[in-house]
Amino acid sequence: MTNVESVLDAVANRIKLDQQKLEQNLAWLQAEMHRYFFSFNKDDTEALTLLAVNLHRLADFKRLNLVNREERSMIAQLSTSGSLYRALRDLGEKNTCYAEITTSTAPLPGAGEQLEVLRFDYAQAEDRQHGVNG
Repeated sequence: MTNVESVLDAVANRIKLDQQKLEQNLAWLQAEMHRYFFSFNKDDTEALTLLAVNLHRLADFKRLNLVNREERSMIAQLSTSGSLYRALRDLGEKNTCYAEITTSTAPLPGAGEQLEVLRFDYAQAEDRQHGVNG
């Protein structure tokens, strides 16, 4: 087996493990996140999918960027002392028009800390101009 084949085999095995975890992750999110979390974020199912696929990795990653677009940022992270302030600092100064912070009702399995999902929508340039001139 070549080095490339070995790496691809490891990736395939990792995908299989992720598929096994996916149902558990989605069930945990449904049970432990606020009942409005999914409806508030219905326009970003790709971000919710990314969260469900990678939820079991947060104990190692600490933070996961779910969305990083000009008009929106969404971050999943472990809720630790100062985590919200660090996330706000790292996002920098932007013209936020909507902010949503959702914390799980129970600690993440294997992590000991709760899940914290931060969503920020930003005003576009034309919105800012309209607000100033309107």
